[in-house]
Amino acid sequence: SWLGSWQEWGVTILLFLALEVVVRSIEQAQWITPQPSLTVILALAVLTGWLLSKSRLPSTATYPLAVVLGAMVTVWQAASLLPPLETASRVNQLIVALQSWWQATSVAKPSEGTIHFTVFLIFFTWIIGYISTWFVLRRQNAWVAVSLGGITILVNLGNLPEQQYVFFFFYALAALLLVGQTSLARQHYWFKKHDSPYPNRATIYFMTSLLCL
Repeated sequence: SWLGSWQEWGVTILLFLALEVVVRSIEQAQWITPQPSLTVILALAVLTGWLLSKSRLPSTATYPLAVVLGAMVTVWQAASLLPPLETASRVNQLIVALQSWWQATSVAKPSEGTIHFTVFLIFFTWIIGYISTWFVLRRQNAWVAVSLGGITILVNLGNLPEQQYVFFFFYALAALLLVGQTSLARQHYWFKKHDSPYPNRATIYFMTSLLCL
């Protein structure tokens, strides 16, 4: 059905929580000031991935659509960080800033406080949110999300003091639950596909093993 089963909702919620830990670790670092709300961008990306995964569009159509939507969200969020001008002036100012960066990349390394780094963070958050949601719901594969989130949080924490390492513990916990819930949803789908009731004892055994692990 369009609304999905409780297994899909559980997977989606755990996916958002796992990636939210990654996003919060980036926001907590305050690499740029002011910085956009990466949580809002992640929520929009997960919602878009959920909607497109429910659609009948083929993958060849959904991926370009997701990139276009991600570019629109990136421009919207990046422009909102510029000085308070009219909307058209903000967009023009963003375009000019990106053009200036493109001309300067051959002679200077990007600075953490410039607009292009903001654009990178926004678009990267959108991409990992959408791709992770797509693979979890369409392919029932959580390892893409776990890998992308794991690499991102390790790179981020590698440049932060040890007090920030607690984020990795919460990420590992959420990622483990995500993998377990995705596997459980895949088993439910297999039994449903073959018109067989899923045994409740198997669910209890599986969740107990997951919690112990």
